[in-house]
Amino acid sequence: MTRIGIKIDGRPSEDLLGLAVLAESVGFDELWVCEDFGLAGGIAQVSAALARPESLEVGLGIAPAAVRNAMYLAMEFASVSRM
Repeated sequence: MTRIGIKIDGRPSEDLLGLAVLAESVGFDELWVCEDFGLAGGIAQVSAALARPESLEVGLGIAPAAVRNAMYLAMEFASVSRM
């Protein structure tokens, strides 16, 4: 079965919950977000997007290695996963 996803970037984190609900309601299977320096952190965006949708898969497409230590990034995603 074909899966359909959408990528969102350049949006404030507070917009992600509504966009995730909309994406799920129109039939998207996946939502991908990217960190945007000076606008929105990827962990906050992923957390917001996961708050309400029931079957939408959410992923972080870009987490710049220059500012994200792999250990701390893993810790953040483990925390989001437990929530």
